[in-house]
Amino acid sequence: MPGDLDSELVNVLLSCKEQVVLLCVQNLESVQPYDDYHELLELVIIVFGGYPYSFGQAPCTMSHGWHT
Repeated sequence: MPGDLDSELVNVLLSCKEQVVLLCVQNLESVQPYDDYHELLELVIIVFGGYPYSFGQAPCTMSHGWHT
């Protein structure tokens, strides 16, 4: 039975993946109180085949104050 539940969950998620990615992108545009939540949203987008816009940035261009 657990295998059936897993395959049903996968089918449900795949059927609504565009809505999931859109929801994650919309939430990324707002300020997130925790970095973990921001990272989770980006990972969900990647898992569903999207490309979060912040992944195009090199780590040194983020707000760490480092220069290349």
